[in-house]
Amino acid sequence: MKIGNSSNTDSNSLGDWSDRLTQGWTLSSAWYSEPTFLKQEQTAIFQRTWQYAGNIQSLTQPGDYLTHRCGDVPILIVRNAANELRAFINICRHRACEVASGAGNTKMLQCPYHAWRYNLDGVLQVVPGYDLNPDLDLASLGLLPVKVDTWGPFIFVNLDSDAEPLKAHLGILPELLLSSGVNIEKLRSRQKFVSEMSVNWKVIAENYLECYHCTFNHPSLLKILDPDAYALSAVGNALIGKVPLRQIHSRMQSNASPYDTDGDVKESLFVLLWPNCTFTTMPGQGNLTVYTFNPVTPQKTHTFCEYFFDKDADETFIERFIDFDNRVGQEDVKLLESVQSGLQSGAMSHGRLLLDREWLIQYFQKLVYRSLTGAVPARGSDQFFSTIL
Repeated sequence: MKIGNSSNTDSNSLGDWSDRLTQGWTLSSAWYSEPTFLKQEQTAIFQRTWQYAGNIQSLTQPGDYLTHRCGDVPILIVRNAANELRAFINICRHRACEVASGAGNTKMLQCPYHAWRYNLDGVLQVVPGYDLNPDLDLASLGLLPVKVDTWGPFIFVNLDSDAEPLKAHLGILPELLLSSGVNIEKLRSRQKFVSEMSVNWKVIAENYLECYHCTFNHPSLLKILDPDAYALSAVGNALIGKVPLRQIHSRMQSNASPYDTDGDVKESLFVLLWPNCTFTTMPGQGNLTVYTFNPVTPQKTHTFCEYFFDKDADETFIERFIDFDNRVGQEDVKLLESVQSGLQSGAMSHGRLLLDREWLIQYFQKLVYRSLTGAVPARGSDQFFSTIL
């Protein structure tokens, strides 16, 4: 897949931002509000990267399916009759109606518009009126396949048939979770939340990549973590924040904690897996929060949050943990909507980062820039990250 060249945009918008990004200036505000940029992001980023699509625990029997979107492309993931995981572009080959919606179990995939039917391997089998159109080649009109793979309980899909293997894309992430005390094989999905935010998807990513704002906006989080101990790093597609549990010396302070932090997980780990999926674990019993943000328009983003806990985790811990995490998330919403309002006003072309605290934002923005301008390194090349990032 190839993106258009910079002639499709303002000459200053997709120009050589490399030096300015290196100096600590942000991307232009137009990149967060203009449809042209989102159109290129859909092709250059969301159609070329592995995307988290759900958990394998919801697809255990033949016929189990779920639907997802990679950017603006609808995706269908299903267990076939042989109990193998398959994924397809969720568009009927007749008139482009979405074949399936939501999740469930089915014996066949039938388009709701004109009842074209596909089997669980995406093969077109029934076309009403076929007898009057004998030249119709059913074999060539199956659902278009998509790469699908799993890591533990997590399902990923990729629209790019030439994409690197999922294992290579994950890179250091499995090792990070294991070293933090999380055993993904013991995790079970407990709750899911979906919502829409009136912000550009990159605003959400960048907020996740710094804790500079935590001191002023997240009082319950500060009872557990010390923002001054926040350590940032990046390895390939993993943009990483680590912070140890704040030392609690008295019983009174311990009781004031928003949830019980005793457990196998001793530190907080915040990982943005490029481009739009975060994996977060907090001190306490085994837990992992997976959060994705998928662009709908330049100013609207669909979010999906899924909470995983060890199968033996205490119910009280789970309830208090989710309540705590929801409160922290809600504290960010108005802030991010205000940022989006400022960006799309056009009153400020670009901002200035504090690189001692916000260099992961710089790293992220350079990945965006390199994707849209086509200056993407060969797979396995470390030169890009050492010289450009």
